[in-house]
Amino acid sequence: MSSIFHGCHKLTSIDISHFNIENVINMDNMLTSCSSLKIIDFSNLKAPNLKSMKSAFSYCTSITSFNLNNFNARNELI
Repeated sequence: MSSIFHGCHKLTSIDISHFNIENVINMDNMLTSCSSLKIIDFSNLKAPNLKSMKSAFSYCTSITSFNLNNFNARNELI
């Protein structure tokens, strides 16, 4: 999922709470430069293999709501 939504300037909200990301290892730069993004919902995500989220939200300057309730990433993130 690295850079999957990178540069989506018109994206205003994203709910990936129902995505199956159990095998995802890298979410680096996932939402970088999504400057209109206001709402992010990562609640109830299970990501036992996730190792990195470097710069995942860089330049997301409009965020007003960020839901990480029950976000489960067992591995230590870098």
